[in-house]
Amino acid sequence: MAIEYPEAATITSQMKTCLKGRKFTRVEIKPAAANVIKWGFSNLDKQDITGEQIEDIYHYGDEIHIRFGSRHLMFGDLIGRLLYHEPGAEIHPKAKIAFYLDDGATFSYLVSLYGYVRVLTSPEEIEKFIREQGVSPLDPAFSPEYMAKVFSEPKRKIAKQNNIYGIQYKAGGICNGYWQDVLFKSGVLPSRKTANLKDTDFEKMHRYSVEIIRVATDLRGHFDEMDFFGQPGGYTRILGKHSKDQPCPQCGGAITAKNLLGSTSYFCLNCQN
Repeated sequence: MAIEYPEAATITSQMKTCLKGRKFTRVEIKPAAANVIKWGFSNLDKQDITGEQIEDIYHYGDEIHIRFGSRHLMFGDLIGRLLYHEPGAEIHPKAKIAFYLDDGATFSYLVSLYGYVRVLTSPEEIEKFIREQGVSPLDPAFSPEYMAKVFSEPKRKIAKQNNIYGIQYKAGGICNGYWQDVLFKSGVLPSRKTANLKDTDFEKMHRYSVEIIRVATDLRGHFDEMDFFGQPGGYTRILGKHSKDQPCPQCGGAITAKNLLGSTSYFCLNCQN
C-alpha cells in the first residue's frame, strides 16, 4: 500500500472538499503508533494542533500538506492509508493516529512499515521537504533534460529513481509501483547501468512518466490503493506482483521478478534491455 503522485493528487482533492475550514479538536495517538514516534516519523506527541483551523491542503509529489497558520501537517513516504470517517462513524480498527474535527468527522492514518506524519514548524523546514520531492511529472519544469539529471548522480540506480536520500533530483511522486510501468514502456531494464543510458532513453522515460502518471491521476490512482473515502482507483499497472511468470503483454514471454535494491522489480528480458 503505497501512495504515489496519482493517489496523493486524488486524496488532496477529496480532502479539500471536506476538511478545508474545519478545526482540529483532538489528535489521538494509538498505542500501535509508538514506533512511529520512537523512530522519529512523527512529532505529534510534541506538537499540539488542537484548535487549529485547516486553511488549505496541497500535495507535492507523493507528500500531502495540510496548512494551518504558519505550520503544515505533512504526510510523506505514505505506505499506508488516509481515510475519512463521517460524524458518528467508527474509525478503522488498524488506524494508528486519528484526527478529530469540529464537525464531528474524523480522519485516520493507517501506517504500514513506515510513513511520516509530522508538523512542520518553520518556512525553512517546509521548504526543505517540498524541495526534496523533486519535480513532478505533470509539472511544466519536468523535461527530458531534467530526467537526465535524475540519473546523473552517483547514488542513482535505475531500479529505484525515488526513495533514495541525499539526492537532488527526483521525478517527484513516482515510486516503485508506477516506475515499473515507465521502465517497461521505455524498454529499459531496471538492472541496467545508468552510465549506459542514452538521450533517447531519457526522452522515453520522460514521455512515459508523464503519460502514465496523467492517466493514473485521471483514474484516481491504482485499483489496489484506496482514496480518502475508502474507494479503489481505476488504474491497473502493466507490471506488478500479479505479473510474475505471466506472459508479457507485448511479446508473450514470461515476466521476470527479481529483488533489486530491497524491493521486487518486474520486467521482460525480451522487451527491455
